[in-house]
Amino acid sequence: MNRSIEEQLQKDGFLLKLTIGKSMEPMLHQWQEQPVIKVLGRKPKRFDVVLFKRNNGQYVLHRIIGMKGDRYRIRGDNCYETELVSSSQLLGILEGFYRGERYIDCEKDKAYRFYVYWHCFVFPFRYGYLRIRSFAAHCYRRLLRRAQK
Repeated sequence: MNRSIEEQLQKDGFLLKLTIGKSMEPMLHQWQEQPVIKVLGRKPKRFDVVLFKRNNGQYVLHRIIGMKGDRYRIRGDNCYETELVSSSQLLGILEGFYRGERYIDCEKDKAYRFYVYWHCFVFPFRYGYLRIRSFAAHCYRRLLRRAQK
């Protein structure tokens, strides 16, 4: 039986599926970890990972990095662009995930909590590095094209 993600969350109260995409690496690797997503039972807070539905119908699992009223600033761990999402788009919250046979609880696992705070702390430095690297690669490609003409 192939139910939609929203139907499964409403009927079962949770969702367990393999991840697709690289936006949450290194925490969740594509086709490897199985996140356990629960229906929103509380208001999400900063650093929670939430499942939301974009306006184009795409389901996305990203981390909350800030809040503005009823809107959330959300970004994947492997991304440097931020999205603004309304609370009505939120469907569920990451409770934990399976990495092989091991279950990692997002509230209780100390190594996970350290990863979250460290990752969010170093973001401004990583952002600057990624922007500089992207700009350098762009300049390099332009110079190569000019040299080939």
